[in-house]
Amino acid sequence: MKIKCPHCQKVTELEHVDHGSNVECICHQKFIIDQSTITEEYSEIDSRIPDFIGQYPITGFIGFGGMGKVYKGIHPNLGMPVAIKALRMEYVTDRASCDRFVKSAKICAKINHPNIVRVYDCGYDNANVYLVMEYIGGGSAQTILDREGSIDSTRAAVIMQKVCAGLIEAGKLGIVHRDIKPENIMFTEDGTGKILDLGLATIYGDQRIGKESITVSLTSLGTPQYMSPEQAIDATNCDSRADIYSIGVTL
Repeated sequence: MKIKCPHCQKVTELEHVDHGSNVECICHQKFIIDQSTITEEYSEIDSRIPDFIGQYPITGFIGFGGMGKVYKGIHPNLGMPVAIKALRMEYVTDRASCDRFVKSAKICAKINHPNIVRVYDCGYDNANVYLVMEYIGGGSAQTILDREGSIDSTRAAVIMQKVCAGLIEAGKLGIVHRDIKPENIMFTEDGTGKILDLGLATIYGDQRIGKESITVSLTSLGTPQYMSPEQAIDATNCDSRADIYSIGVTL
């Protein structure tokens, strides 16, 4: 759809956004997408939401990640909601990148911790390479910040304690997240905090991941203000200390 910023009047095209979503304009002002800010409900930039990805019926669009689009779907056998991330086309057309994505997903699927979003499945489906994850419907820490302006220091400390617990578990498999920030801290309906999006994660010490691999090209898709200096310089060789730095900035 096309939306107009009520502050600077700039018209922007966004793909698959919902009424009521909070957006930030390039003028750094935030506003809500509603009838007063929508100039065109459907524009050329929008593409049809697929009916299926793999065996999973798609019921809606959630948003964008650094590597692709995230949809809401239904597990065909269990009937429960799931989140499905489909890689962007520039990665889908690179077989080596797809293989690394699937390999990373299989490693992340081994993590079973209450403070990490579970990975259920991954695979190839015609034009899609996808990852199936636990669906979390309670919003993110960024959602709370947008709504409330700040988070009480005690509450923030408790949230980050859970994040640390999850990262310790991931660290046992040599996983460095590399993109800890408020948007990647999600909450279940009962308020349990979970780390989202191991999509930028790298397996520390894997010598097959070199400077020309997808892990480097994805660095720019992270969030620079949360990055440690060593990650910004060379993301292939950063370790868990980079996550600790991002935890500090996030807190």
